[in-house]
Amino acid sequence: MRLIDWILRRRRDEDLDAELRAHVSLATQDRMAHGEDARTARLAALKEFGNVTLTREATRRSWGGAWREHLADLLQDVRYSVRVLSHSPGYALVVIAVLALGIGANVSTFRLLKAVGLEPLPAVKGSASFGVLVARNGAGRIVPLSHPDFRDIRKEQRAFDGLAGAMMDAFSLGLRTQVERCFGDVVTGNCLSVLGVRASLGRTLHESDDVTPGQHPVVVISDALWKRAFASDPGIVGKTVQINAYAFTVVGVAEPGFQGSVVGVRLDVFMPLMMQPQLRGVDLLASRQSPMVWGIGHLRRDSSFRGASEEATTLSRRIDAQQPAREVEQHATVIPM
Repeated sequence: MRLIDWILRRRRDEDLDAELRAHVSLATQDRMAHGEDARTARLAALKEFGNVTLTREATRRSWGGAWREHLADLLQDVRYSVRVLSHSPGYALVVIAVLALGIGANVSTFRLLKAVGLEPLPAVKGSASFGVLVARNGAGRIVPLSHPDFRDIRKEQRAFDGLAGAMMDAFSLGLRTQVERCFGDVVTGNCLSVLGVRASLGRTLHESDDVTPGQHPVVVISDALWKRAFASDPGIVGKTVQINAYAFTVVGVAEPGFQGSVVGVRLDVFMPLMMQPQLRGVDLLASRQSPMVWGIGHLRRDSSFRGASEEATTLSRRIDAQQPAREVEQHATVIPM
């Protein structure tokens, strides 16, 4: 088979060379017929035709089988590289180290982009497009809203297609004879549903879990905490855990991967906002002077961040006009996640 391929290839090469020569010869004769001498006519014909060698190679590639030539070139380059590197082991180590650093840097950069720009909240679909309802004080600093401000703005706003509230804090989790420190979210009853989070065991929090202050001692725990602290106990739902020395009933385990509503922080427990007084030992639910809640949610399709921000500012100023003067001047606004 190789002999036949070689014969056919040689015959095609001969035909190609003959065709190229004929083309240049005809162009030369045509110029000579117009009065040019033979040498000048041939040089002009070659210049007009272009690079004969490149034309020959391009034609050969068009016959098919070019992949064999590319593979042969690649193997030759690999053999040459291995031979050079084997003669200079120090140089080879430097090359390998530089390549490893470059690949590692690219991987790290992509992971950072994915974590911050594409999926800031793990296991929350479309979290990069979320809007965050915050307060901005006179110095331009971003702070949480008070619970009454958040509640009143959420009632009147039209820019969000579902707006939830969350407050991150550190908690002491009682585990039999030991205590573990963990981070968690105290959230509005609709928070997990707004984020699109499901439960792998039991259920998530509901609106009915967040109605009356101090009357909803329930908790959803993360999948990571369930595996780490409870050894993946399939009967965890319904059991009682101590959080900040207060008894909470586990109603569900969040789906794997979910880490809460705060970018870059792993949260393990999620409790109703109405349990804030029991968790902190001081009631901040009715105070307009206490920054407490971050709003988070999907903007409606016909809304923009600018429009949502203007609406929030208008609503907060309308609310302020009906309340005693604040200790610190501020207004609500909306920023991207």
